[in-house]
Amino acid sequence: MSLTSALSPYLEGPRRYIALGAGIALVVFLGWLAYAPDDGLGDSPVRDVVRAGNKKNVAKLMAFTKDPDINKASEALTQLARVQGKGAREIMEKMLTDPRMEMRLAAARQLGSIGDGKNCTPLCNALKDEDPQVRTAVCKSLAQLRSGQGALAMCDLIEKDPSPEVKQVAVSSVNRAMGVVFRYDFGASPGVRKVQLGNMRKFAAAVAVASGKQVDISKTN
Repeated sequence: MSLTSALSPYLEGPRRYIALGAGIALVVFLGWLAYAPDDGLGDSPVRDVVRAGNKKNVAKLMAFTKDPDINKASEALTQLARVQGKGAREIMEKMLTDPRMEMRLAAARQLGSIGDGKNCTPLCNALKDEDPQVRTAVCKSLAQLRSGQGALAMCDLIEKDPSPEVKQVAVSSVNRAMGVVFRYDFGASPGVRKVQLGNMRKFAAAVAVASGKQVDISKTN
């Protein structure tokens, strides 16, 4: 029996229109699967929660931040920032003191990505973190906030931080935060470095004062 003969009962009368409608629906569905835009979330249990689009899922994401799997926990923190935006600031601040370095690192990054000027103070406090990776992430986030207060705080790392990488990132982050390229030569004499760092401090302090922040001007000398 040919395929046409087998299908002929379904291709006659009203059944023909039912079959045609089902065929069209199937084609549309398969086309949607093939060309549906990527939401950028990829595949994971955490991202499935985000896709659900229910505000109650914030509690589920919070639960994921305590997961023993550090990759899943840090990803949940990233997705919380994506879902809540500035509303995630409180949890990010709390995570800056988490015993897990990866969580502090994720929180530092997200506080910069969120872009709220209120994030500057907790990030400045986190410049004292024991892990250089976290301090580096904090500097980059402060650069995103473009705050004079943040730039002034980062100036303290340029000479004092024990990590050469953090020192380099601090210089570039101050420049990015202020929108000015300050010259700072780590190979120069102490006197030259003092003058260069003093210029950076003065500029950052002026920006901080202009934005209404209380700063200790004596530290700019």
